[in-house]
Amino acid sequence: MKTQAWFPASLLLLAVSLPAWAGAPATPPEECVLFGQSTAIPNPDDPSLGAWKYCFTIQWFTSTLQPPDHLNVVLNLGDCPCVCELFPFAATDPAGSSSGVDQNGLPCTALYHAGFECAGDPSMGIDEPLVQFVPYGGGCVPRPTGPGTFCFYSDWPPMPVPVDNLLISIKAGDEECYGELLGVLPECTCPPSPVEIRTWGGIKRFFGE
Repeated sequence: MKTQAWFPASLLLLAVSLPAWAGAPATPPEECVLFGQSTAIPNPDDPSLGAWKYCFTIQWFTSTLQPPDHLNVVLNLGDCPCVCELFPFAATDPAGSSSGVDQNGLPCTALYHAGFECAGDPSMGIDEPLVQFVPYGGGCVPRPTGPGTFCFYSDWPPMPVPVDNLLISIKAGDEECYGELLGVLPECTCPPSPVEIRTWGGIKRFFGE
């Protein structure tokens, strides 16, 4: 089942303020709901991870009330020629967290690993570079409703995301959900090509001067 929905910024605070988002309500929505906001801040404390820390606050509500198997953030770098070879990605472990429930039905904090997947997510038919957040598993399972916070690091600087996008997605059992991301993502920052960095002396030698 594939559903997609995006929400304008004016609805973001309204949706987050609804009491039902604190846990799974008795009646799920007819379609899943998914939207998020991203920020980028300089990272002077541990530059070995990357110059920028990207964080995402993502809200979801699955219509099947199944917990997320994984969550994707498409980087909007499909046209970046060096992304697969040179994208500077790092993440701490855990890289994300959301509300969860343990085997006894008690509240807990679900934790997530993060990984860069240049080929995308074949299980959802996504073929663009993305960062995927996967729950640890074990004793704490994510709730079928968010929110969650997820972060990674990169040396590539931030740039605004396009409007009316479907850059975030969740797979929850048989359900696939797509939503809009507001904020920023890393900008394609490939090094100059050999032609671009050729010195004037090299150019003169090339022409025999």
